[in-house]
Amino acid sequence: MRTENDHGLLRAIGAALRTPIGPGRKPWLSFGWMCVALLVVLGLSGALLSIYYLPALDAASESVRFVMRDVEWGWLVRGVHGWASAGLVVCAAAQLVRVFLTGRYRGARAGSWVLGGLMLLVVLGLAFTGELLPWDAESVALAGAALDGTQAIPVFGPPLASAMRGGAEVGAATLARAHAAHTLVLPWLAFLLLLLELWFLAHSRGRREEHT
Repeated sequence: MRTENDHGLLRAIGAALRTPIGPGRKPWLSFGWMCVALLVVLGLSGALLSIYYLPALDAASESVRFVMRDVEWGWLVRGVHGWASAGLVVCAAAQLVRVFLTGRYRGARAGSWVLGGLMLLVVLGLAFTGELLPWDAESVALAGAALDGTQAIPVFGPPLASAMRGGAEVGAATLARAHAAHTLVLPWLAFLLLLLELWFLAHSRGRREEHT
């Protein structure tokens, strides 16, 4: 049986988006909404790039060069995608620092702090896997260094590195798993965390209004 507080996920998200923001609070909230805007830009530009990208050892780097050299406005789309990725890392980190400095990681707002930390990890994962997709000499070296570092982590490191590598050596399976993580797993995780954050903000605001 539904209660007045049981709005459901979609209704909570709608309430968060419709709630007016005071002029004094807009600068503090800009990092969060910039993250949302950058995620949209990354999704659109990434979808365009995926039309031409080939996740194979002998074709990945050439497909990237083809986009930059032969596809009309391809250089611009890839540039926008790269700059949006860097901007998203900066904004996600700045949002988390803002929450910490303002003390909003304590009490009833601790959930927002946890979600922000998870979002930053997902964003870093997106940036890292994106750097691997050209699969040139620099990307292969980066993958090897990252896997060596992961391997050195106690307990969880070795199985995680093995899962990321996909075999005894860095190769086709590594590229395939990086591509799957970058285009399927991590974007959906980011979208889910965004929905949870909007739901949390809407319900937190509703609880505060009930006590006033």
